[in-house]
Amino acid sequence: MSSLKPSCDLFIFVGEPSGDALGADLLRALFEQNPHLSITAVAGPGMRRHPISTLYPMEDFQVMGFWEVLKNLRKLTHLFKKIVS
Repeated sequence: MSSLKPSCDLFIFVGEPSGDALGADLLRALFEQNPHLSITAVAGPGMRRHPISTLYPMEDFQVMGFWEVLKNLRKLTHLFKKIVS
């Protein structure tokens, strides 16, 4: 991952398996319409099967429950800031 500011037509962020499944379906349809799209994502395994640039795997953002969020808040904030910057 050399740059967190890739040039892309679309950015998709998914954080759990159903979002990944929907994202994979969306990518399939988009690439059928335009195989030259440049798509960057925080993606799960389904989306990563498509020709996209993955900034981070969605698994890096998966936490459940109030305490888990608090325990991982520094890491999550750092990752979000890197994506936005």
